[in-house]
Amino acid sequence: MGPYADLVRQRLPAAETDFVGGVSETKIDSAERALGVRFPLTFRSFLRELGCGGVDSEEFIGLGGPPYLDIVESTRGLRERPDGFPTTLLPLRRDGFGNLDCLEIGSGKEDECPVVEWSHEAQNAQRRVLAPDYRRWFESMLELIAADD
Repeated sequence: MGPYADLVRQRLPAAETDFVGGVSETKIDSAERALGVRFPLTFRSFLRELGCGGVDSEEFIGLGGPPYLDIVESTRGLRERPDGFPTTLLPLRRDGFGNLDCLEIGSGKEDECPVVEWSHEAQNAQRRVLAPDYRRWFESMLELIAADD
């Protein structure tokens, strides 16, 4: 397996998982070109290993799965919204209440970027930092899932 699958297995040994499996570097590069961004290294690693999918009731946006879990399709749809979804954000997870956990691209670090919460009701595009990088955010999501079980 790999580091992300190992995290899931270690933190949630009895959890139901539904990941599509890793995608190729070619598919990742194509998604980056389509969005005009460079994915951070930890997110690229997730895409190569798990692609997209879910653990219990949580779903993780990525590549290789249905359109609603595809980062290119999700990002394009959000950018077309009249409420002005920021072009610096890439959606990772929907919370079910209209808010999103997102990668904040172009935040200063070249190889990594923080994961932030985008609230559809926030004033002045305020965002709360959830984790300094994708891997730490993914780990924190697994901890939340484990706490709910």
